[in-house]
Amino acid sequence: MAIPKEFIKAIEEQDNLKMRIMLKNSMLLDPTLEMFNEMLAYAEKKVTNLYDQHDGETLLNDENNWTKDYLDEQLFSVVTNFSKVRIGLIKKMIKKLYLPKTESVQNNQKRYNGRKTNSSCNKRVISKRDIGTGLIVVGGVAFVAGVLIPKTVLTIAGVGAVAVGAGLVLKE
Repeated sequence: MAIPKEFIKAIEEQDNLKMRIMLKNSMLLDPTLEMFNEMLAYAEKKVTNLYDQHDGETLLNDENNWTKDYLDEQLFSVVTNFSKVRIGLIKKMIKKLYLPKTESVQNNQKRYNGRKTNSSCNKRVISKRDIGTGLIVVGGVAFVAGVLIPKTVLTIAGVGAVAVGAGLVLKE
């Protein structure tokens, strides 16, 4: 994976708020945390005083108490208190709450479901629903990228792709 140019620019401009927000968002965009780890390693080399001391908040380390709402709270807090303790907790929570779903989707994509096939060539026929689902995913990524990068055209294109994709999925 390549480090986003906008992230490099935020570091060069010493825009800690933007850098922290991009790091936080990368964890949600990529629950495998590969992107986050690469960006964090780059930031550790370039930014002095990258981390804050933990603010003393008692964190819930028992994974039975982890919810998406609690994760949201911690993602909000990490922007103002970028401590190794909080980051470690968030990484564990994302792996627990989101990574299993990501792996499940990847495994399902690997399996051939043979919903519709053309028997003469044994190839899967792509339905409008498949195209719509793809548009929703691509549109969602484009929308998030447009917000992160501040590119209005990308954001609008993402919303449009999601709308078209949703229309195709709902029709079928």
